Amino acid sequence: MKRVAVLCVGILVLAFVPVVASAQGLLPGLPAFGGGPGAYGPPGPRIFEPLTFYVGWMESVRRAGWSFADPNPGGLFGGKHNFDVSGLWLGLEQKINLTETCGLDLDGWVLIPSNRQGSELEASTTTIVVGGGPTTTTIAVPGGRTWNTRSEWWYLDAAATCAFCTPFKAIAGFRYEHFSVRFDNPSDAFGLVVSPDATADLTINGYLPFVGLQTTVGGPASNVSVRIIGFPWAPGDVTHSETGVSGLGLGSRIDSSRSWNQSYFMEIFAEYSRNFAAGMGIGAFFRWNLLHGQTDLSATLPSGLAVSSDASFDRNTMTFGGSFNLSFNTPL
Repeated sequence: MKRVAVLCVGILVLAFVPVVASAQGLLPGLPAFGGGPGAYGPPGPRIFEPLTFYVGWMESVRRAGWSFADPNPGGLFGGKHNFDVSGLWLGLEQKINLTETCGLDLDGWVLIPSNRQGSELEASTTTIVVGGGPTTTTIAVPGGRTWNTRSEWWYLDAAATCAFCTPFKAIAGFRYEHFSVRFDNPSDAFGLVVSPDATADLTINGYLPFVGLQTTVGGPASNVSVRIIGFPWAPGDVTHSETGVSGLGLGSRIDSSRSWNQSYFMEIFAEYSRNFAAGMGIGAFFRWNLLHGQTDLSATLPSGLAVSSDASFDRNTMTFGGSFNLSFNTPL
């Protein structure tokens, strides 16, 4: 969380320093913040749009999935985790107008997570024979457990925008994203903690290029904006770790890291905003976010046995929230 705070402060510094410098006339050749007629040139769009702050609540459209395709000995591989990703998003956006048609959008978001419980379904089953004598019934009971889950998620965006056909803008940018989940306190089907010292971790660092379109309908007082971005290749590094689980010795830890072999990313963001007097505005937004990745993981168990498996990850979430912006124009 400290790193997230530092990154958010960095965005604020990048946003405020040019604003203050321009307002004080420290950057010759730049029009005063807020645009319009002034000492440096004719009227035009303001360079720095008002900062926009976002607050929204996120839930999973479908429970996130982290699964292994092949059952392997040792307990590290084989099975599927399903868990909810939810919490409160906090975001900050700064738009910079380079020309009347092109600009830069910078934003950063951090999730305050709502801790939940996830389930793990193992690939293997346990056969139970019910009854005795000449008539018996055999039941196959899937193996598995439940876990407490704690998520961490934040990202930074930088995108170039350029209007090419009213009211459309083309978008091209890059997102750095950190996502991780800690699994602990596994319980069996009866709710009993089976191994209080067992933990599992999933960490994904994404380096996501994206392209897209944005359209805005309305006027300066109120408008509706819709943005669609994504890319058929979403590079990322994934690390899976387990400690003392399913046959691993107490305290033994196995780490396995690999990049995605196949992946894709898509996001839809829609916002309604309304501006008021005194440089203030409020709005409401909706975001749908989708990420899929596949890779092959391999590791060496404490026994020396090498195991491997194809693994896949799916995350599908939606967020509803509100926004407000403030213009820092002053008579001074």
